[in-house]
Amino acid sequence: MRPIVQEQLAGKQLPLIMAHKGGTAYGRENSLKAIKGALAIMPDVIIEIDVRKSSDGVLYCHHGSVPFGVSVAAFFGIFSFAKIQRLIGQRDTLAEILAAIPETTVVYLDIKDRTITAQDLKKVIGNRKNLWIAPLTTLKHLKELREGLGEGYPYAYNRPVLFPRRMARRLGTHADFLQSFWWNWSQNLIEEIEGSGVVYHMCEWFISREKYIASLGRSRYHGLFFSI
Repeated sequence: MRPIVQEQLAGKQLPLIMAHKGGTAYGRENSLKAIKGALAIMPDVIIEIDVRKSSDGVLYCHHGSVPFGVSVAAFFGIFSFAKIQRLIGQRDTLAEILAAIPETTVVYLDIKDRTITAQDLKKVIGNRKNLWIAPLTTLKHLKELREGLGEGYPYAYNRPVLFPRRMARRLGTHADFLQSFWWNWSQNLIEEIEGSGVVYHMCEWFISREKYIASLGRSRYHGLFFSI
C-alpha cells in the first residue's frame, strides 16, 4: 500500500462511512445542502460526489436517477452549464462543493465523464490533497488522470469487476482500490489482492445489507467503506 493511502486511512475506524451522492438523506443528490447535512451528523464521513463536464468546460456535480436519469445525464456534455440547469434545475459546481467541505474531509470524486482531464481537475482542486480520484470510465482514463495529477492522491478503479484477479493484474500499480461483487468475496481472493497492496472493496449491489455487513470482517480493511 502506498504511503498516501496509509496516511489517509490512519486512525480511521473501518469500514469508513461514505455519504453517497453527497448524502441524499439530507438533501438533493450532490447538493451543498445534502453535504452540509451529512457533515453535521457525521463529521468523519467520506463525501462521494459525481462529477460531470458541460460543453463550456464547467465541472458540476450530478448523478441522475436510476436507471434512466443516469443514461440521459451522459449526454448533457453537449450543453452549456446554463442550459443544463435550465433542463434539470440548479446544480452545484465542483468548485462550489469543494469550497464548502473542510480540507480534512476525504472527498471521493466519482468522475462520470471521459472528457474530464487532469488539467480540468487541477484548475478546481488546487492544492487540496484529501481527494480520491475514481473515474467511472476506463482504465485508460484512470492512467491518464494519474499521470496528469501525480502520486499525491489515491486512485480507484471505480467499476465493480467480474474477474477481480485478472483486473488486479491489469491494474498493476495504477489503482489503489479495486471492487467486485459479493460472489468474488472469498477469503483466498481477498488475501491475494490485499497482499499485493491493493485495497479490496465489496460492491453493495445484489446483496442484502445484513449479509454485506456480516461479510466485511473477512477483509483487513473491512470492505473499506459503507455507503449511506
